[in-house]
Amino acid sequence: MVERDEDRPPSDVVDVRLWRDAQAIIRRHRQDAFPNERRCAFCHQPWVCQARDWANKADRLARQR
Repeated sequence: MVERDEDRPPSDVVDVRLWRDAQAIIRRHRQDAFPNERRCAFCHQPWVCQARDWANKADRLARQR
């Protein structure tokens, strides 16, 4: 399997699996293309959806030392 640059964790990541899971969720759960909608393009919940919020927290936790 070829690893892309965006799949490589930054040097400050201490939990690679948690970081990769968080990145996958962050990529899917993004703000809709229509800014006046203010909804997640993936799950259609109001922005910021719960999954994106948790993924952002997981990303921060994966970097803590």
